[in-house]
Amino acid sequence: MRSVFPEGARRAAAAPARALLIALLLGVTLPAIAHAQGAAVAAEEADPALQGGATLIRRAARLWGLGRKDDAMFWFYAGELRVHAAQAAHHPQVLALSPQLSGQMDTLGQAVREYGQSDASRLIATIDRVLAWDDANPDPALPAEAARQGRADLLALRDKARAEAAQTRGGGPARLPDNPPPRVPTPM
Repeated sequence: MRSVFPEGARRAAAAPARALLIALLLGVTLPAIAHAQGAAVAAEEADPALQGGATLIRRAARLWGLGRKDDAMFWFYAGELRVHAAQAAHHPQVLALSPQLSGQMDTLGQAVREYGQSDASRLIATIDRVLAWDDANPDPALPAEAARQGRADLLALRDKARAEAAQTRGGGPARLPDNPPPRVPTPM
């Protein structure tokens, strides 16, 4: 069966596992493993053929695991943008990976979103960087209209974060916590 990924993507995806196996066999310490994973991410970032949504989501997961949360947030939102654009274009690679990719996006996405929403200015700056990166590195496999549709959710998230930040700065109603404290009953 022929893979839907380019040869470079398979090699890049296998690099961290191969590095871990070699490190374990040689008795190398955990910092060396983290360095090898970081090198694999850097090599992947330099290869324009590896800029599809699924690859970017996997990159974000590796960076999150390495504790590089800001970098992980950037690549997660870049990957989400590409996935949504590919879905808008009915791209066969995304449709074939949908259950696996959807699970990874849900799991990692929850952690990334909580981290991003803890600081509105960081979230807004990250989304602006993702949009600038996407402008500078358009996905040649996607039609322009699909790319615009993929950006729409990210733009909406940025605009919502800006509005909430402006309300908070302006003394308007602050966002209610997801789990408010229980109300104390008033005595009769």
